[in-house]
Amino acid sequence: MLRNIRDKSLACLGDKYGLKPSQVRSFFHYQPSYYHLHIHFTHARLQQPGSVVGKAHLLDDVIDNITLIGESYYQKCALTFQLPSLHPLLTRLMAGHADIDDTPNKPVAS
Repeated sequence: MLRNIRDKSLACLGDKYGLKPSQVRSFFHYQPSYYHLHIHFTHARLQQPGSVVGKAHLLDDVIDNITLIGESYYQKCALTFQLPSLHPLLTRLMAGHADIDDTPNKPVAS
C-alpha cells in the first residue's frame, strides 16, 4: 500500500509539475504533533519545520523498515519525537518524572 501511494503520488507530481522523484521529499508526521497519520509530499528544497528529524519520518525509510525488518517493526521500536516546552503532553509526561531536570544548557557536574 505504501509503495503504491508513493509511486502514484510521484507519478502525479511528475505529470502535473514536471518534478523528478529526487526533487520530492515524502514523509509522515508522527504524534503527538499530529494525531492522525498522513503523508506529505514537498519539494526537496523546501525547508519547513514539520519535515525535520523528530517531527517527521521519511516514507522510504518506513517502507524499508517494514520490508527489511517486518510488519511488526513499528509495534516494537521506540520512536523519538520533539515537543514544544509548553505542550500539554510534555507537561503530563514531566509530572510523572519529577526526577528529570529539563533545564536547558544546565552545566553538568563532573
